[in-house]
Amino acid sequence: MKFFLFLVLLTSICTAIGSASSQAQNLHECDGTFSSSLEHIEAVDINCQAGELLVDDRITIEVPDFGQSLSVSWILDGTLSGIEDSVLVSHFGPKVLVSNFDETGAPQVPLSLSNISGLGSYPVNSTDTGCQNDSHSSDLYIFPTGVNWYYNSIGEPASLSLTRIGNGFTTWKNETNRCGIAPKGNNLVTTYRGTTTSPEAMGGNPPPDQIALCSSTREIDGLNVIGWGHLPAGVVAATCLTTIPGGVKESDIRFSTDYNWFTQYSSTGCSNAWDLGDIATHEIGHMIGLGHSVAGTDQVMNPYAYSCNYANRKLAKGDLLSLSHFYGGN
Repeated sequence: MKFFLFLVLLTSICTAIGSASSQAQNLHECDGTFSSSLEHIEAVDINCQAGELLVDDRITIEVPDFGQSLSVSWILDGTLSGIEDSVLVSHFGPKVLVSNFDETGAPQVPLSLSNISGLGSYPVNSTDTGCQNDSHSSDLYIFPTGVNWYYNSIGEPASLSLTRIGNGFTTWKNETNRCGIAPKGNNLVTTYRGTTTSPEAMGGNPPPDQIALCSSTREIDGLNVIGWGHLPAGVVAATCLTTIPGGVKESDIRFSTDYNWFTQYSSTGCSNAWDLGDIATHEIGHMIGLGHSVAGTDQVMNPYAYSCNYANRKLAKGDLLSLSHFYGGN
């Protein structure tokens, strides 16, 4: 009798667990939020697959499909504070891992001349704090064979947009800087492949208060596309990088159409607008594998943007150090 009752109870428990598990799998929602102020790494239940995750209750990002990692970086307009500026979401096991670490598992720490060999000493422009600071975060060397990129012009603010974006790639390749530092040469290769109607970064274009960064509805077609559309309030631009074991699956950039953009070569006439040359150079830094510098160090890779700032069309000291760290040189 006792044995029979045990079997009945065990069957009831298993049935209840199976039912609850089945219901949970159909929810497609993430439990809670990720707060970088509390933990560097947070394991989220696997039911987050194909769901969304709130970052500091203000920015929503998508959770990648199983077997993929999603690196999301965004630049803020200076009105938001105390918010993480990049997040890595990995979905390779029984849990979804959310982290503000780089993909090597090591904390992102500023590089310095002491831990990069063969660079020599750089002259410093005493009037530019960005030329006196070598702060930068190290991420993966993600495009060792080069970056092929496409442009989606839908929503662009002016005909010079593509020119300013192209100049951003040239800036990194030519090591164009504002510190008077002689280029050392590098192995970075980027190739513009033309325009496309393929969706970039977010896929679709819902209002800012409804958009999730790096939406799972976007088409992952292997094209690295730069384009335009809505972004959450306070986010000027964002880069989505999807990886699978062994390499990069796709990297996309979106600039927000909810801001005024300045696309002229000269800064004359800029008013309450964000300089596309400045912001594009920053986002392209993410596309080629660089992370954010420490805020306030006046590098191109600073996580905050400011209107009518065109100084960051050119690299600073820490940007050059990171470029050399990833792509070498002569």
